Amino acid sequence: MRRFDVRRAPGERGPYRRRPRRDRGLLVKVQERPLFLVYRAAEWLFAHLPPALGILVLQAIYSVAYFAWPPKSRVMRSNLAHVLGLPVADGRTAAAARRAYRTYARYVAELLRMPSRSEAEIAELIDTHQLESFLSTFDASHGLIVPTAHIGNGEAIVAGFSHLGLPANILADDTTQGELFDYLSAQRAGWGVRMIPWRNLREVYRVLAKGEILGLTVDWGYRPGDVPVRLFGQWTTLPSGPALLAAKTGALIVPVFSYRQASGRYFVFHTDPIHVASAEAPEIQRVTQRIAEALETALSRAPEQWYSFQQVWPATADEQARLAERAAQTTNAGA
Repeated sequence: MRRFDVRRAPGERGPYRRRPRRDRGLLVKVQERPLFLVYRAAEWLFAHLPPALGILVLQAIYSVAYFAWPPKSRVMRSNLAHVLGLPVADGRTAAAARRAYRTYARYVAELLRMPSRSEAEIAELIDTHQLESFLSTFDASHGLIVPTAHIGNGEAIVAGFSHLGLPANILADDTTQGELFDYLSAQRAGWGVRMIPWRNLREVYRVLAKGEILGLTVDWGYRPGDVPVRLFGQWTTLPSGPALLAAKTGALIVPVFSYRQASGRYFVFHTDPIHVASAEAPEIQRVTQRIAEALETALSRAPEQWYSFQQVWPATADEQARLAERAAQTTNAGA
């Protein structure tokens, strides 16, 4: 069985060194600096606040944000309406959206406290029961691609992998907030987790060739050019990246998600592994639909813990019809 010790000796494994980022200009750096300083100050504050108080403070702030920023709260209600099978204007949809805002507040509070917590405390955040079965899948694989979503606490998944000594890498966007990205990258390297800039394909292929884990998020919102899939009975799109990477590297796809239990701990679970036979369009369509089905399973378990702030489904019936036609053409081409 492959196991990786993440508790490295000093100097043996430092923070992940990225290729130098293209200079975005002094003005951009000046604009990014205040957010970085606010984030560091918030980390310090939440390290000293009682945990329950920190969560209550952020939940109050995000409850106000729900009403103060209508465009984002409308997106949240629209997404949850699809999951719940209710009208957007239904009171139950609005109530679920407000709970999702509070879930996000709890996630941010826990994220801000993590640097000041011990490894044992972080491990207590998660219930690794199903991750134990994940180990056998990992041991039999030649690299794993792990799609996930903004549900529960993604850091719990990372903590779970780290706690089990798995070689985990996260594909992340470094195109904005570069100083904060570098700080979080170094922080997670201390857990034995690497953050890879999403455009660094050389590093992506390298870690998969080594048989490691690559985690990426798939619910970033509807984009017309992505792969058409059915999600909760309606057409939308998901990125082709996971399927294409698996086809080109021989890696296995294993969707992994988390949700918060009544105990306060996060249950981290995976759905069935997905094998990718080729990079042909019909196969990419099939595999991406399987990822959509895994996402549907996860969201059905705890819809009020899903906090995607981007529109996940197209707004019009015409767009839905075009996606259905594209999917049918791709499927028929492979028949």
